[in-house]
This record gives sequence, structure tokens and C-alpha cells, in this order.
Amino acid sequence: MEEFRLDTFADGALIADLVVGPGTLSITLVGTSCYEISMLCETGRQLTLAIWTTQKGKINPQLRDGRMWAVARLGADGNLDTLSVSDCLMHLEHMDRGCYWVGLSHASGDTMSIGFLTPGYLKTRVLAHVEPCAQG
Repeated sequence: MEEFRLDTFADGALIADLVVGPGTLSITLVGTSCYEISMLCETGRQLTLAIWTTQKGKINPQLRDGRMWAVARLGADGNLDTLSVSDCLMHLEHMDRGCYWVGLSHASGDTMSIGFLTPGYLKTRVLAHVEPCAQG
């Protein structure tokens, strides 16, 4: 059964809390200070969002647990370039101005988390959202 909840701050763009899945997730570095996170749900829902820093710095993603079921590629600097995983539920939460937490729950029951950290401010925005077609 699909879960979907998206809460934003007063500006309507900055994500406060997001739960989506299950589906296939990919995280891709798309610049020195921006990641795209895409989820294709089993129901057909497609969601793509960006997380970036407003400062001239880098985002430092910290992976914890569960790497055995996620496929991650690190860059020469040791930072995350890409991560992909199937059959997971994603929970993204704003923790602080420079910290977003991503929790992933795999269908097997295993979990992992990623902390996106920067000394400056992190911003988020939904880039694309396609809802599943109604059946019946």
C-alpha cells in the first residue's frame, strides 16, 4: 500500500516532512552543491525533488547502515555521487537549517539513513510530481 504525505513550510516550497513509497529511489549529485532525489512508486506516482545549499560550499551526505541493500557510488572526494535502491519507503525530514535527514525502510525490514549536512542553509523543492491515475 502506498504512503504519501508532503508537508511544506509557510512558503509552500521548502519541504518540512515527506513520506513516499514504496518504490525505487535514486539520489544523484547534480552539481557541487545540489542533489536530486527521485522516487518512482509501485502505484505509478513519480516524485523528484532537489536539495541544495545556498552557500558556496558542499553538501556532506553521511550514510548510515543498510549499504548492503543500497547501491552507492562515491566520488574521488569520498562524497556520495549516486545511490539507488528498490522496494523502499522514504522519509525526508527537515531537522535544522543545515540538516535534512532521509530514512529508508526496505521491504525486507532493513533500514538505513542519510544525513544531508552543510554549514550553511539547505533548501528543498519539489521539481516534478506525477500522481497515479485513478483506477475504476
